[in-house]
Amino acid sequence: MAKRNKATMVGFKVDDALRRYLFALPNRSEFIRRAILTALRRSCPLCLGQGTVPIPIGEHFAPILDANSRVACHRCGRTERIPTEAETADEQTRRSRTRFLDGGTFYCADCLDQDAE
Repeated sequence: MAKRNKATMVGFKVDDALRRYLFALPNRSEFIRRAILTALRRSCPLCLGQGTVPIPIGEHFAPILDANSRVACHRCGRTERIPTEAETADEQTRRSRTRFLDGGTFYCADCLDQDAE
């Protein structure tokens, strides 16, 4: 017969506002378990925070990704950090980043102005 994992009760202190919030949840135990597990993980350095990985894995790969986080402009060869998002940049940079993030060739903003296609 298979052994069942025994659940252990764990308690901790919270302020009144957090207590009210927790007691309003339909399944506070599941919420707390999920929050603790999430806190023990880190944002995935490869997918830029869209997922999570165990902390040791993230810590192992983050320096590797950082050391290889530059891309050369296809036209002039100037290297820049690999663009990770397009929304926060000026219009020229946004066009260049969007093209790259959609799988296209990377051009710096200066070269993109030269009608790089």
